[in-house]
Amino acid sequence: MGSASQRTDDTHADTDTAKRRRKVWAVFLLPLAITGIFFAVGVSRYAAMPEVIPTHWGPDGTPDAHSDKSFWSVFSPLLIGPGAAIFFAFAALATSALALESPEPTLWRKYQREGSYRANIFILGLIAALIALLIGTVCVAAWRGVGSFEPWPVAVFVVVVLGIILVGYPAGQRWARRHARDAGVQPSPEEIVEDEKWVAGGLYRDADDPRVLVPKRDGQGVGTTLNIGSAAGKAVATALLVLVLAVPVGLTIAALFN
Repeated sequence: MGSASQRTDDTHADTDTAKRRRKVWAVFLLPLAITGIFFAVGVSRYAAMPEVIPTHWGPDGTPDAHSDKSFWSVFSPLLIGPGAAIFFAFAALATSALALESPEPTLWRKYQREGSYRANIFILGLIAALIALLIGTVCVAAWRGVGSFEPWPVAVFVVVVLGIILVGYPAGQRWARRHARDAGVQPSPEEIVEDEKWVAGGLYRDADDPRVLVPKRDGQGVGTTLNIGSAAGKAVATALLVLVLAVPVGLTIAALFN
């Protein structure tokens, strides 16, 4: 009886969380809506656009390629937004489909894993929306015949993406803890200790573990992540952060002094 009851509870938890997950997918409508808004702006301004449209900008924000005004040259860049939405939606699906899962996860682990799935979907959907917004902003600059494009939006984009990641995964785990608690599910002492080793939802921190790379958390796909508890892991994380921020921030600073 106990085993049958446990299986029933497990099935209910799986079905319940899967139904809730469907609502999270609505975030991928956001890049489509943003693209639609910019498309409407472009249609309203089409007649007033210059006859030659910038189609590419160099690292310093100066146009280095142009095209005669046409429906395709004006609006085709906006397709990057929906393209990003489709790409990241498939990435989110692949993350859940390819994630290595425990053969017999506890109910707590099922909620924790679901929180990771939801965070992945939400984060990737918001990144797709940011890409659509960035591309739309560039398109408006081109439609207005702006001679150069300031690179600071790229720096803002990178910082916001990092912020979404750092906020999104912990939010997913808070969702998991809240719904597990509402369902009367509590973690074991071992699970509490394990959960405390994960920072910002997806980074591992264990000073007693000498490994630099460790398997990703259950529910966050395949591959490895950094152990920022080790000295080498901290050094790698710092170097990656500097590398990611250096280019857009450097371009922005250079543009300010030109």
